[in-house]
Amino acid sequence: MVYLFSLPLFLGCLILTAALPIPRATDYTGGTGQGTYYDTGLTSCGQTYTDSDLIVALSHLFYDSYPGATANPNDNPVCGKKLTAHYQGKSVTVTVADRCTGCAMYDLDFTPTGFQALSDLSVGRISGVVWAFDDSTATGANPGSNTVPDASSDSSSDNDPTDTEDSDFSSAD
Repeated sequence: MVYLFSLPLFLGCLILTAALPIPRATDYTGGTGQGTYYDTGLTSCGQTYTDSDLIVALSHLFYDSYPGATANPNDNPVCGKKLTAHYQGKSVTVTVADRCTGCAMYDLDFTPTGFQALSDLSVGRISGVVWAFDDSTATGANPGSNTVPDASSDSSSDNDPTDTEDSDFSSAD
């Protein structure tokens, strides 16, 4: 008897859930969100990097809905774009190279080196990071490596064990 009532209820919930729109960015020039950091490697843009590279992962919501994005994350036109992030009077310029499944729409997930330009690693998560794409960025360019942040920036940050960076995509998709 319970099963007779459960099936229509389940199907109704399933239909309502499937009808919900996928969140999309309303501004593709930048935003304000939280900043975290992760241990990098093979990225969604199809390149391999180290923790000393100044790259960043964008939210999967932003990355996947970026104009021109396709099913192959390696070909996303946001890959290689440079952006500058600001936090409490400090800034760092990084290159988009990855996507973050644990990030909200305008959050950024930095390498430890990028995060340290804004805060101490011991902080782990910072709120109020304001960022914007640099106008001179060539779409599709490969991110540079080992770029040194401004010498006046503080090297402070924190590791966040709840960070769920997703960089399991490769060109073999």
